[in-house]
Amino acid sequence: MKHETAELQQLADQINNAYNKNKPYYQGKARRDILEAAKLDALNSEDKFAFENSDHAQFISDMLAFSKAGKLQDFKDMINSNVDMYSNPDATERDMLGSEIRELA
Repeated sequence: MKHETAELQQLADQINNAYNKNKPYYQGKARRDILEAAKLDALNSEDKFAFENSDHAQFISDMLAFSKAGKLQDFKDMINSNVDMYSNPDATERDMLGSEIRELA
C-alpha cells in the first residue's frame, strides 16, 4: 500500500512539474483565446476600435507569454520571418503552394 502511494505521489509530482514548467504557455493560450473571441465579437458588431484594441492586447499578451517562457527571441524571430515573407510576394506564394502540396501528399 505504501509503495502504491509513493508511486502515485511520484506521478502527481511529475504532472505538477510538467504543468508548472509549461504554465506560461497555458496562460498565454488562454489569454489568446479570450482576446481572439473579443476580436470576433468586434468584427461581428463592426466595431473597428474594439477590434484594434483586442488585436493590440493580443500582440502584447503573446509577447509577454513568450518572455515569461524565456522565448522572447523566438517571438522576435517569428515576427521578422513574417515581415520578410510578406515583403516578398513571390516567396509568400511559393510557401503557400508548398504548404498546399504537402497537405495533398
